[in-house]
Amino acid sequence: MSPPTGTITFLFTDIAGSTQRWEHHRAAMEAALARHNTLLQAAITEHGGFVFHTAGDAFCAAFGSASEALAAAVDAQRALAAEDWSACGPDFPPLAVRMGLHTGTVEWRDGDYFGPPLNRTARLMSAGHGGQILLSLATQQLVRDDLPPGAALHDLGAHRLKDLRNSEHIFRLTAPGFPDVATPPATAEQLSARGVPAVPARGGVPGGAVRGWGVGVGVPGMPRA
Repeated sequence: MSPPTGTITFLFTDIAGSTQRWEHHRAAMEAALARHNTLLQAAITEHGGFVFHTAGDAFCAAFGSASEALAAAVDAQRALAAEDWSACGPDFPPLAVRMGLHTGTVEWRDGDYFGPPLNRTARLMSAGHGGQILLSLATQQLVRDDLPPGAALHDLGAHRLKDLRNSEHIFRLTAPGFPDVATPPATAEQLSARGVPAVPARGGVPGGAVRGWGVGVGVPGMPRA
């Protein structure tokens, strides 16, 4: 599959609390990670996504359609929630994956993407908690009239993301089939909190810098700075 170019929606994911899992459940985590990778890859491929980077338990995927990127995130969260993670080992808790979606214009060259949207997607994803799907304002505007059935967007207000000059208006998506995790984003500074009702779907119920991403933004999946 050829990488999408131009204006792209990026989906970044990683497993929350993975460091502790590797420390205390190493054998189980090896089995769980293999299953996690299969589920993520299947959801991304089903919706036309292009996986351009993986690191540890992190996935970085690009989509030509914001709606397809969101659908992939929802399907992945549902698949993760439905999985019997206890089969990986006794006392092994279910995996919780945080996901971030952002849309912007980037350049593809020398086998990699280049541009500020990658940094913003990484920071947005890192602000989330296990089980959450966070969207930037740019992505929200593209998908708000085409949400999956039963899905809703919750306005979390404007936040400062670590190391980024401009703030980001963040939205959290909830949908049937995976837990509703309402923990506020872990951002550098919340600028405003808007207690507005969720918007229902219409028509229905820090490690080393990644090449091309710029200095200072770590690979998803590494411990937060």
